[in-house]
This record gives sequence, structure tokens and C-alpha cells, in this order.
Amino acid sequence: MTATTRRLGAALAVAAVLGIAELGRRDYRAWIALGEGGIAPGARGWLKVTALRLAAADPTDLSRLPAGSAHPRLRNLPWRTGPRPRVGAHPIPHRQLDQESPASMVADLDNLFAALRERHAPAVVERESGYEKHHPALFADALQSAGASPTGEIARTTTDRRDRCTCTCARRTRAS
Repeated sequence: MTATTRRLGAALAVAAVLGIAELGRRDYRAWIALGEGGIAPGARGWLKVTALRLAAADPTDLSRLPAGSAHPRLRNLPWRTGPRPRVGAHPIPHRQLDQESPASMVADLDNLFAALRERHAPAVVERESGYEKHHPALFADALQSAGASPTGEIARTTTDRRDRCTCTCARRTRAS
């Protein structure tokens, strides 16, 4: 191998490392800009989220769900007429980046959460989300005790004016 070839190889390697470092820097800054979530900000948190992102499936891809698996109350929901909202590339914190909710919808969702909590108390309680820190969530601790949910968290909202409700459903099983 000639000296010129070695220098060219070294220059290409340095350029590749610098390019990857720049992509990482931009991605880190984009992640930090999303605000606080369930994983502490910093390099260690970003590396955890990046590893999760590499293993995550597309959350909008419903083809992986079994046909007819939707709950009967969800089967007749109207189809979205407009485009889906843009979401951040990072799974934690999960952020919707556009399509802000009107104040009336935010109030309706807050009222729904309060009604669910009151109707099902004491089995359902409100605490800080374990996934999205600093946001309210509903918990059914019996699901965790029964092994049907890792945390018992069944629903959460966010308060970033792009309000949405994320529900986690456990399969109901019959005792044998």
C-alpha cells in the first residue's frame, strides 16, 4: 500500500467519523429540543432512546395487528380525513409536532380523564406518567399486580397544546 493510498484512506475515515459525529450532534439537539420526557436528558438518555428507536416499529403501521382485533367500540370510529400529524423521530419523549388541539378539545379530554378516574375509583387513580414525566396518567394498579401491564399505566395525556390521549390496553384473560 502506498503512502498516498494510506493518506487517502485515513482522510476518508476521518471524514466518515466527522460526518457521523455531526449527524449524532444534530439528532441529540433535536431530542433535547423536544423537552422533558420519561428519560433524563443528557448523552446517556439520548443513547438509550437512540437504541430504542432502532428497535421500534412504526407506530402508525396497523398491518402488524391481527385482523378484527380492534375493540368493538373502536371499530366504527370515523377515518381521519386529513393528514396524520407529524411526530418526532424519538420514541421518548413521544411528541406530536403539529396540528395543535383547540382549547375546547383539551378541556374535553381533561374532563374525560377526570370522569374516568372518578367513575372507576379507587381501582383507577391519577399519577405522574412513568413514560412521559410531568404529564398526568391514569393507573390501574391491579393490572400490574396481575401481570397484565408492566406499570399499570393505562392512559396519559400531554399538556403541550397538541393534546392527545395514549391508551394502553391489556388483554382480558379468563381464569382456567
